[in-house]
Amino acid sequence: MKNKQNFKSKIFLTGFMGSGKTSLGMLLSKKMKLQFVDLDKVIEKDTDKKISTLFLLYKEKGFRKIETETLKKICAVKKPLIIATGGGIVTRKVNIKLMKKNGIIVFLKVSPETVLKRLKNAVDRPLLYNLSYREKLKRIKKLLKKREKFYSQNHIEVNNDKDLKKTANEIKKKVLDFFKLQS
Repeated sequence: MKNKQNFKSKIFLTGFMGSGKTSLGMLLSKKMKLQFVDLDKVIEKDTDKKISTLFLLYKEKGFRKIETETLKKICAVKKPLIIATGGGIVTRKVNIKLMKKNGIIVFLKVSPETVLKRLKNAVDRPLLYNLSYREKLKRIKKLLKKREKFYSQNHIEVNNDKDLKKTANEIKKKVLDFFKLQS
């Protein structure tokens, strides 16, 4: 990516589980020649525990505190990064403030049906664990509705019900346009 000096250092990918944050983060990393960080992977490395285990041990409230501390650590890194966040990171105001202070928030919007399709075989999603198809869809819709007001606090919104490569190109263009307007 040209002219990194004018580039605000962090791109935070937010969105519901299954919205493509990690997959798009890796694609964007190559396209924009920036390092990619998966916040959940950093948490797992730092705690030596899986996210699902942390949820079981500390419940969602305790996990969110760990997530915030890890976000602070990543925000302190003094170089441009593309960061895939956890789906619920936006539920804490402190996290939104940290992300806005340290970069740009890109919200990956997806339909409940897309989420369910992408996560149909996932066993590591604590909020959907041990539910039937119908119960999962109902839970996804309820959580999306509950988090809508948090997800709306973004700089850029992109629909990711489509091809990941097209979405990555769209994000790159919107991010670069955003920073051109800021300079």
